[in-house]
Amino acid sequence: MRRSFSFLTVLALCLALMYACAGPDPQDVSSVAPSAVVSGEPSETPSEAPIQEPSEEPSEVPPESPSPQPSTPPSQNLPSPPSSRPSPPSSEAPSAPQPGMALDRTEIVFTAPEHTFQLTVSFTGMEDIPGVVWTSSDEGVAAVDGSGLVTAMAPGTATITAKSDNGLAASCIVRCRWEETSDRPIDVDLSAFANVVLSQYAFGSPSLAGDDSIAQHFSGLTSISAQQRLVYLCQEPKNDAELVLMEVTNAGDVDAVKAILQARINTMISGGAWFPESTQIWADRSRIVSNGSYIMMVVHSQCDAIVSAFHALF
Repeated sequence: MRRSFSFLTVLALCLALMYACAGPDPQDVSSVAPSAVVSGEPSETPSEAPIQEPSEEPSEVPPESPSPQPSTPPSQNLPSPPSSRPSPPSSEAPSAPQPGMALDRTEIVFTAPEHTFQLTVSFTGMEDIPGVVWTSSDEGVAAVDGSGLVTAMAPGTATITAKSDNGLAASCIVRCRWEETSDRPIDVDLSAFANVVLSQYAFGSPSLAGDDSIAQHFSGLTSISAQQRLVYLCQEPKNDAELVLMEVTNAGDVDAVKAILQARINTMISGGAWFPESTQIWADRSRIVSNGSYIMMVVHSQCDAIVSAFHALF
């Protein structure tokens, strides 16, 4: 629309210039001018309208300018920036994995002697399988042969290590947990230990109980075979201290003895101790401990110190 209007404007200007250069006939001018002035009516000549139209609004028609859009998009002339293109994937082959060595287990727990477990070693990142040497940090706890077969020997902890010919190594921790069950000669005098405890700690007139008294307060205890059995009962109405020491003939009876001693504690807590202070001592300051075939029950305000003294015997 704007371009058509501009074209008409230019054409009108050209016609006006041509008409001005040619000039009107003098006779025609004199005959026409007075008539136009006297009558006061606008000229009916159709050619005068386009001549005056460009001069009325010259400022409203901007000069024709070239199109703001180039015929060829800039993107076709300018190459893409190199940085916008992703780098091509590397053609280099991935690096080979580093040589490695591992065991199928990192920890073994044995609960009985002479139990075994076969450890297996694996390698990665190598074509040739190297030789392996097996060692134990403590052969007395866990032994290992040349093929990685581990054998439990005694309670404790040991580390099994496998070393390859090319300098690699892997290890496994072995824990042996069980109580020795073999019979052994009496080497702890429980009577001497009881005398030391009773002399150092107040037990309120303790009395060494006979079988009848033991059966009355510890049902089933006398039926268990024992190398040593010492039961000290409190002779005062306010019972807040007792001491029981035993060495059973068969180590398998240790748990049965502990159950009988725990039943005694439960009875005293549930009303057998009578006095609140005594009941509290039985509830909070009673201990049952064992070491091999030896068992101790102690009820005393300083029970933990007596337990430490008991373990020091072994």
